[in-house]
Amino acid sequence: MKKMTFLAALTVAVMLSSCGSSNGSRELKTEADSLAYVIGMNVGYNLKYNTDSTLDVEVLCAAIRDTYNGTLQMDMEQAGAFYRQYYNIVKPRRTKAESEAFLSRVERENSEIKRTDSGLLYLIEEQGDTIRAVKPTDQVRIQFRATTKEGREFETTYDDNEAETFALNQVVKGLSEGLQMVGQGGKIKLWFPATLGYGSTGNQKVGANEALCFEVEVVEVIPAKEEDEQ
Repeated sequence: MKKMTFLAALTVAVMLSSCGSSNGSRELKTEADSLAYVIGMNVGYNLKYNTDSTLDVEVLCAAIRDTYNGTLQMDMEQAGAFYRQYYNIVKPRRTKAESEAFLSRVERENSEIKRTDSGLLYLIEEQGDTIRAVKPTDQVRIQFRATTKEGREFETTYDDNEAETFALNQVVKGLSEGLQMVGQGGKIKLWFPATLGYGSTGNQKVGANEALCFEVEVVEVIPAKEEDEQ
């Protein structure tokens, strides 16, 4: 996932000015209350889905109160240094080790799962027919569900049951390799390391060095036209 800069994160945190010691919900009596609550919902959503799942909300609230009271336990320089160290070094290193352990466990717990030379783990659930996408510009219309090693879904077509179309060269390496193993109508489950996914930087939805899992159904294979291959 794309991380906020430290100053942006601090700005977001300060916006949570209604974060108090009470665990109960505040009654929304005025327009200003509703506005504050809506802003808090937006900030809370972004914090929940764009930071670590282990984030302690009470500690975060304490930091907000300390900011207002002028009783911070870190100065800005110390806080910024910690933030950069954690997200640029500590967390990617930890995620890489956890991802390697996750993939080893997946392979160990199911003898039917196979591994390719690239490190892709796969389980073919339905082979499909002989029509396959094999060229980089061949397109596939697929239904899929993508999750992280913790099982957090970050992308899916099943919510609206609308298959999406991609060329093999438009998707991450692990998915592209897996799609070539089954034909039209086939189903496959894939697990792969970040080297076949979003790498050491991640993206807005996936963290750095994150192992991924894809469950894919190939609805249709659309071979590239000759002019598309030139």
